[in-house]
Amino acid sequence: VHRLKPVEIEIGVIAGTRSMNLLFSVFMDGADDGRLSVKETNLREMRDFITVSNTHTFIVSDPLTIHQTAYFLKQGRFDHGRME
Repeated sequence: VHRLKPVEIEIGVIAGTRSMNLLFSVFMDGADDGRLSVKETNLREMRDFITVSNTHTFIVSDPLTIHQTAYFLKQGRFDHGRME
């Protein structure tokens, strides 16, 4: 991963903060979604970043995630006024 070239497109990162896998979460530093810690989702090139209270498995079908993804694609940033 350290050999990858920087990405030259607009990137927004949505990270989950709810885990159903407490065993994995014990080994992660800080908030996590059961698979990745929030810290692991950060990219140097990201234009914007938010967290949602959802798990790794269900984050993609979450209505808030869908709203935030559409908003980012239209506006180039997330809707920080709508976090629930």
